[in-house]
Amino acid sequence: MGSNGGMGANHRGTPLPHIDDLTSRPVDMDMQLPLRKILERTDGGLRSAEALRDFGRPAEALREFIQAATITSDEKSDHPRLMARIIANLFYWMAEGSFPVMKAQTLMDYSLSLCNANSVQQFGSSRQQDASEFMTWLMDALHQETNTKRDKEGQEKYDSPDMRNNKSLIQGASEWWNKYSVANQSIIDRYWRGVQAQVVTCTKCNNKTLSWTPVDTIMLHIDSPKLQTLEQCLSLNSNEEVLDGYQCDNCHSNSRATKAVYYPRLPELLCISLSRFSVAEGKVSRNITWNLNKLNMEPYTADHRIPTDRTEHPAPQYEYECYAVIIHAGRDISSGHYFTYARDLTLADSSMWYKLNDSQISKVGRQPEIFGNSNDTPYLAFFRRKQSGSSGGKL
Repeated sequence: MGSNGGMGANHRGTPLPHIDDLTSRPVDMDMQLPLRKILERTDGGLRSAEALRDFGRPAEALREFIQAATITSDEKSDHPRLMARIIANLFYWMAEGSFPVMKAQTLMDYSLSLCNANSVQQFGSSRQQDASEFMTWLMDALHQETNTKRDKEGQEKYDSPDMRNNKSLIQGASEWWNKYSVANQSIIDRYWRGVQAQVVTCTKCNNKTLSWTPVDTIMLHIDSPKLQTLEQCLSLNSNEEVLDGYQCDNCHSNSRATKAVYYPRLPELLCISLSRFSVAEGKVSRNITWNLNKLNMEPYTADHRIPTDRTEHPAPQYEYECYAVIIHAGRDISSGHYFTYARDLTLADSSMWYKLNDSQISKVGRQPEIFGNSNDTPYLAFFRRKQSGSSGGKL
């Protein structure tokens, strides 16, 4: 990472420099250079793009947020903000196809430097790491770097919306998201982040208590032997859970309550993680399947009424199509290997899948062997909204 400490330099008060147009000249990301020198090489022009929602131009989507992000004089974070540039370069060179094999060494080295500074995790090292944990960590890093409202942190008010008068969960999520967006407007917020609503209902007085959480990944438990499909896993996740000894703030009784989880705000790009690992039971190798071309998320939003007073928010679209699946190959949690099945939904023939296994990439046809292998099991599934009547990130 360089011996001069430049990667940790603090550049408060200076605007984040523009990144060069990656379609013509990628940014030099020589990690042996101090941060100041790297930033000096990022002085080119930049064009705005709603690229990621169109799928296939993620480098342009990253550049849009890199351009908008600035380092303000009152910021407390010393984050070097290079992750978005590194990933944008990777997407550029992958699209170029100039090299038969690419190793994301700069990404690994920079990830490890961030972990050494801020985390007990060691992403980028030679140690085996969990793919789902890495995705969560990476999205958090990209959110911090590309959040154009960083200077508003601490000013947002996450008070729960008033849910009286039969207000729908979607209305409530819209109001809560508007408050959240005062200090949060990153590439993750725009394309990947949804809202999870937890509803606790007192069985004695029927009072409902709601809590709202931004969520990048839907985590699903699959330990029940009855589960066979992704839809069944989602339904189980949304089923009411009985809570004994619940202290109700409304009737002040110690009684029973029910708890249910819904997703009233869905993102353009959806990540679902199948929780296959536990310390007690090891790997859960249960075969969970789904339709690769159609996943209907409507049943798990709880309510699809449109806010009558918010015409700027068109009806959410609920149908998604799968474009990538990360597979864990191995029998237990202490060992194994990850590889990926993926397809490009922007191509004329978007039904062709590819297997990406380290340096080996091969066509696997229109019916990839994603399901059915007891050892090679789907772990992370990635979906794109099939039809979008709104721009990325809107409810």
